[in-house]
Amino acid sequence: MLSLKNRKIVNISGGFFLIWLFGMFIFFIFTRFIRVSHAQIISVVFLNTLLCISMEIFFIVKIDWLRDIKTGKEITCLNISNVLSALRFSLIPILIVMFGIALKGNIFYMGFDEFKIKLYILIFGILIGFTDAFDGFFARKLNESTKLGQILDPLGDFLMITCFTLLIFTQGIIEYWFLAVILLRIPGLFIMMIFYPIFKVPFKVLNSFLGKFTIAYLLVFLCLSLVALLFKGELMDSGSGYIYFLRILQIIGSVLMVISFVDKCRQFYNYMIDFKRSM
Repeated sequence: MLSLKNRKIVNISGGFFLIWLFGMFIFFIFTRFIRVSHAQIISVVFLNTLLCISMEIFFIVKIDWLRDIKTGKEITCLNISNVLSALRFSLIPILIVMFGIALKGNIFYMGFDEFKIKLYILIFGILIGFTDAFDGFFARKLNESTKLGQILDPLGDFLMITCFTLLIFTQGIIEYWFLAVILLRIPGLFIMMIFYPIFKVPFKVLNSFLGKFTIAYLLVFLCLSLVALLFKGELMDSGSGYIYFLRILQIIGSVLMVISFVDKCRQFYNYMIDFKRSM
């Protein structure tokens, strides 16, 4: 009979293997329609494997965190919330390749035209992006909200937002100052996390409605930008109002990111003060 800890490790390892397998299956289907070079195949397999193994190691090292925060209920395998977050995290290299190669039009016409293939890629990317709207819901609904999930969820968001923002920026769809705000905000949050061990304060994920709304806003903006990315000729000509629409959204997004970062710093400061007082 396996101990609880060993059972968790076995189940977690099996769960991440299935997540890796799912990613490879999706990529294999994708290569039936779009020409992918050997270098791109190796890169995708390597990065997807690296991300899955990294998540697995993190979960195993912090195996004691795999329990519901409120009730203390032990969770012996990856729950629905963990799976959704892990999928969003691990599929990023595959999504980037799918969108990047689709721009070049290297598409096999196996009963599908180029427009349909691009549309399917867009729908798949949006579905993966919007898993963010459901992982937290299932965690709360099933009383399976864990520290591991609380860390994996924003990491997946940050990685997806950063990678796709860079992709969109290289295609001239977003402004350089919007890219700068995103790239400066994310390191700032990671630097903030370093202060937990320095000041010997218990780690705590600081969530707020403003922070969640900002992430949701950025994901919606990315979806709208990806529409422009795949259908650039139809939407991004010089006289198109879509260009100005995206520019307005970038201004609003920049303001939201600055305000939410300031709010996160305020939360962190208050948490540090309250902890020191309680000692």
